[in-house]
Amino acid sequence: MSENYQIIIQPEARRGIEQAYEWIKEESPASAVKWFNGILKAISSLEILPTRCALAPEDKDIGREVRQLLYGKRGNMYRIIFVIRDNEVHVLYVRHSKRQSLMSKREESEQMWRTLFWLPSLRVAEGSQGRHVLRRPNTTKRLPGLTVEGVEAFLEDIIGHAVTIRNVPEKFRYERDPEDEPYINLAAAVAADYIVSRDKDLLDLTTGTTVECKEFRQRFRPLKVIEPLDFLREFTQEEK
Repeated sequence: MSENYQIIIQPEARRGIEQAYEWIKEESPASAVKWFNGILKAISSLEILPTRCALAPEDKDIGREVRQLLYGKRGNMYRIIFVIRDNEVHVLYVRHSKRQSLMSKREESEQMWRTLFWLPSLRVAEGSQGRHVLRRPNTTKRLPGLTVEGVEAFLEDIIGHAVTIRNVPEKFRYERDPEDEPYINLAAAVAADYIVSRDKDLLDLTTGTTVECKEFRQRFRPLKVIEPLDFLREFTQEEK
């Protein structure tokens, strides 16, 4: 019996559906309702065997498996672009098949990665810590153009793509820096690939020789702690 997947429609996909509905509605309200009900039914069909859908053109640019489901008739076809994470299908975008992107290929890839970054393979804690870091004096000194409004808009965008994890089990004790334990346990609970940080105590988990560091690598492989620039380099190698 096939496993049923949970469907999660990301904010950008919702906006795409709403915009298409409004555009069709201008010509024919009845057709708009029919189209809207039809695309929701098509998305719901991804609960079963979403891997039946072909890879999307964006797949080769992102370096992660991105699929698409086509909906509509020739000349008015829409692409439902999604990724699969564990038992969840995340619908990232809904786009007309004839739509020409206004962004360069690199910008398109960066936008897609920004969305993918906050999906289950790289889950994050709630936004309070990020808000605190972005408002630190040394941060605002390095980034004089950073405003309170800009911080809030950035975090709102992240939270819109993020998945909140509550009641995280305690899987790992880190006596060297107990304040890092929530991030380690969160990453372990969702089987994350990376913890992106400049924190030396966290970074040593990947390279250190202490009993704690060795236990971390043995128990939570392939999870590793990586600095932000190294993380970006790792995922831009294919563009070279």
